[in-house]
Amino acid sequence: MNEAIRLFQEHKFRDNYWVYDTYCMRGYIRTDLEDFAGAIQDLNQALSLVPKGYRARFLRARARELNGDLEGAIEDYSEVILKGQDDAVAFDNRGDLYRQQGHLEQALADYSEAIRLEPSEWLYHYDRGSAYAEKGDIQLAISDYQQALKHYPDDDLGDTKREMLDFIADHPDLS
Repeated sequence: MNEAIRLFQEHKFRDNYWVYDTYCMRGYIRTDLEDFAGAIQDLNQALSLVPKGYRARFLRARARELNGDLEGAIEDYSEVILKGQDDAVAFDNRGDLYRQQGHLEQALADYSEAIRLEPSEWLYHYDRGSAYAEKGDIQLAISDYQQALKHYPDDDLGDTKREMLDFIADHPDLS
């Protein structure tokens, strides 16, 4: 990626989308390597080339989140959503950030939108159920956990599945 960017700059490559893609890829790699400042710098560069770049904005949101900049990540996810991207992952991720900040109503709204966009994705039901449980709405939490379990991969009996089953078992009068 470094060499590609060097060559693009050296030869004054005029196709911004190739350069944009390269910066996005290097930003993605840097995020995986936990070089969040470098990732954010690359993704800012990508956005300077293609200001409406969905991928760069989404990747920068993730890098900002992992770097502890929750407000910046929420801003980027919100931009992705405002640009008309019906991206359930962006809604779910922004919901997670709102939940971390204690804004449960905003988190629930985002989880609900993610579910509307992709109703068979178990994770969105799980996340909304967890927010309901945190809020004290046990019946709604159980309902979402049951939906999550309905869509949960059959071959996986991980901790998340056990957690949902235990929660439901702990409230037999409501399930």
